[in-house]
Amino acid sequence: MTELSFLDHAGFALAFDPQLKLDEAQVQALTGLLLGEREVKLNSLGGRNCVTIADIDGVGRVVVRQYMRGGFLRHFIQSRYLRCGKTRGEHEYRMLEAARAAGVNVPDPLGFASCGGLLYKAWLFTREIPCTRSIAQCAEADDDGLALLMDSVIAQVSLLIRSRIFHVDLHPGNVLADEQGEVFLLDFDKASYFKGGLNQLRDLYLCRWRRAVIKHELPEVLAELMSHGLRLSFE
Repeated sequence: MTELSFLDHAGFALAFDPQLKLDEAQVQALTGLLLGEREVKLNSLGGRNCVTIADIDGVGRVVVRQYMRGGFLRHFIQSRYLRCGKTRGEHEYRMLEAARAAGVNVPDPLGFASCGGLLYKAWLFTREIPCTRSIAQCAEADDDGLALLMDSVIAQVSLLIRSRIFHVDLHPGNVLADEQGEVFLLDFDKASYFKGGLNQLRDLYLCRWRRAVIKHELPEVLAELMSHGLRLSFE
């Protein structure tokens, strides 16, 4: 587990990878992103991400994600959470670290932030992955390389399973492919460690993936390839 650099700035509690070696100007720039307007991005499966993407001098392109509630509660409390243990930002940062240690391609975690007391707001800083499309977009465009991309997705999910990391919301909308055909898994906000058997975890991944394919009327081949690949690996 990485030892982080912690600091308070402008009312925010910030934590960063110490290898960044941020100076005062960079800290101010990153804090400014927390105060600014954020764009709500809808992915191809209808998910909502409240993000800011900016170029920070000496750091590069940074994605700042603010955690926003979904479901019924969002009508009353949009962006505050009850403080109990790790904040949402720290939890996802640590799960991204664990996934990277297992060899999984994920966004490079840079740090996290929070503000507030018992009810807090939370953010996550990651490095931008340039020039990407989701697997859902590739499938909808009838991409000729879809089968090869799915081989890579299956390999990445297999690494998660062997490490007993359960990404509870893995679907074709939050798996990205870059121009070189490298795939990256996103949104580890609610990920956890799984205590059951590997085949049980495999089946949970297959169920969630297939449900998304059916619900959003994506090509059935996405579910077929995932099922075939993971069952070969874990039977």
